[in-house]
Amino acid sequence: MRIETTPYEIKSEHRKARGVRLPSITRSTHPTDYVILSKRRRSPPFHFLATATFHFFVNLLSHALLSRSENDDVLTVNVLWDFLGKELRRDPRPFVRRGAAIHKTIDRETDTSDEFKRALNLVSSARNRVSSVVVDIAFDYALSQDWEYYSDEDRLALYEHLYDRMEGAAPSISARAVELVARMRQRNWFKAYGDPHGIHRVFLGIASQRPCLALLAGAETEVIRNAASYTQLMRSLYPKIDFSLSNLR
Repeated sequence: MRIETTPYEIKSEHRKARGVRLPSITRSTHPTDYVILSKRRRSPPFHFLATATFHFFVNLLSHALLSRSENDDVLTVNVLWDFLGKELRRDPRPFVRRGAAIHKTIDRETDTSDEFKRALNLVSSARNRVSSVVVDIAFDYALSQDWEYYSDEDRLALYEHLYDRMEGAAPSISARAVELVARMRQRNWFKAYGDPHGIHRVFLGIASQRPCLALLAGAETEVIRNAASYTQLMRSLYPKIDFSLSNLR
């Protein structure tokens, strides 16, 4: 399933398990996967784990900003890897491998960081099951709101420049990449998490996809209320990711 109005995409990887009520969403082995987990008793002492996996494609702005010094094709692969990874996972071209490595490094450094763990604690207990999703959106919002800390360039002008670069590189990657970049530019995905109204639409759109995600509706109020804390956590996390990326060069 796909939310066409935002850069967030959700798709079911497995059939939804019957009988699962308000399961938790946790990280799986892939940094951008969230696995919904629930135990249902059959007959003591036997249990089985009912799982349903959804893909959340996020942090596009962070990925773009952290790799803007790379060649255009590497930048584009990094930003779009969550969309193109299945198609390109065996592609031997050096720019594909580098773009994939950058993307995975950013995801790994984010998801294993103390900052991410501390950010999870900012999410209310009522949304504990979906806290990872809230934090991912909150970090993009913090980056956008605190733009001058990360870049001297005009934010909206840089978005357009990034779209130009990606449009130029996409044809050498795949037809799917061309389609995605055109959609990104048309809907200005980089700007999507930059204001309260934008993240309201994102949370509402995701919440409408599955009953277990309904807790996300209205989560923008928490993000905005804790914006100062998310800003400080992102300021601490960003240079750590950048340093890890420097070891790839």
